[in-house]
Amino acid sequence: MFRNKRFLITQPLIRGINGSTVVTLELVKELLAQEAKVTVYTCDHAEPSKSFFKKAGIKVNAATENPNYKLTDFDYIWVHSQILPLSIINDLSHKLPSKLPAFIFLHMSGMDWIPDEKPWIFNLENQLSSLSLFISEEVKDVNKAFLDPSIPTKFYRNPAPDSFKNRTKKPSNTLRNILIVSSHPPKEILEAKKILSDTHHINVDILGEGQEKYQLFNKNILEKYDAIITIAKTVPYCLISGTPVYVYDTYGGGPGWLNQKNFDQAKYRNFSGYQNNTYPNYEGGVFHFKTASQIAQEIINGYQDSLAFHKQNISSFFDDFSLSSVLPIIFSNLHPRRLSTFSPKYTESVLSAQRLATIRFQEGGKLYERDEIINQLKQENSILNQRNHELENYKQNTEAVFQSKSYRMFDKAITPYKIIRGRKK
Repeated sequence: MFRNKRFLITQPLIRGINGSTVVTLELVKELLAQEAKVTVYTCDHAEPSKSFFKKAGIKVNAATENPNYKLTDFDYIWVHSQILPLSIINDLSHKLPSKLPAFIFLHMSGMDWIPDEKPWIFNLENQLSSLSLFISEEVKDVNKAFLDPSIPTKFYRNPAPDSFKNRTKKPSNTLRNILIVSSHPPKEILEAKKILSDTHHINVDILGEGQEKYQLFNKNILEKYDAIITIAKTVPYCLISGTPVYVYDTYGGGPGWLNQKNFDQAKYRNFSGYQNNTYPNYEGGVFHFKTASQIAQEIINGYQDSLAFHKQNISSFFDDFSLSSVLPIIFSNLHPRRLSTFSPKYTESVLSAQRLATIRFQEGGKLYERDEIINQLKQENSILNQRNHELENYKQNTEAVFQSKSYRMFDKAITPYKIIRGRKK
């Protein structure tokens, strides 16, 4: 249905392996697979994510290139974080062509500390949007007060590529291997990892920025594990592959194993770990996080039930959380809306906001580079500390040998040989 359709996808920052960037990457790869023509516009891009887009043959233009796009260049403009190229805004301020693209705005968070996921440019989405998308009901509820109720809305629940559906190696009936997917695993999860390893002999690995492994999550990684501990973007991979998932992370804790009782509430909040009073670790408006021993015990005791739950619901999960199922729904009956030319004052206001946002994201990229350097130095320091620890142990062991009775006896026994050898020299 997308053959020869022309897309512009806007993405604020392409640098780290994070939810928004991976959503864009997977969306574009799916559109290209269906023979669409896709261009990505971003405020700033660099490694490691830059290589992923290049390898996939995806054309990316950064704001510094100041690309001269026209409205007539595209059939669809899919917007993340209200980011639009300056040339498109300028085009909206002139006489509009008879054939216009359909604008789609995606909202991936309702958190106040992620303001760019809200309609932060006054009236921009209300004037342009043919369809507004939300990754969960919670995000829609938070944002609906800012949007014209006449704008059609649908859900885009971080859908996963279809490749995850055909998991070759199924999860074992006995829990043996777990993967934690997080760039900020909480202390209690790390402590639970040790309990699971030492007491229950379960292998537990960590994937994430600054962790044991840092790479794009894919089907080959997933198949090595019986279960995943994670939140948000990674959960749909588990759902369409029938992999039990334990939802828990630093921000807000989480409900634990997904099951029939907690699934709808977890889905309402995009499996983010944030909860409301339907969960037992939330009392009087304060989050009560679980202890490491509680988590370890829940993981051991609840695995079988969660495995059965995922197996029973895998078909319905595929309908709600796979790209091939979701995209036709998104684009069915989607048409460009009638637009009004932007006034000069409003145009200048939006241009100024976009310029400011570009600076913000470019500076954010520099902070990301700084954090990467800090993490690398921490890892190198950890390796050096480990080596120093090994050398200290070697030194202590050596000194213990020198002080031992058997060594002293041996040293006395070879004293004549050392005297003779010294004379020969």
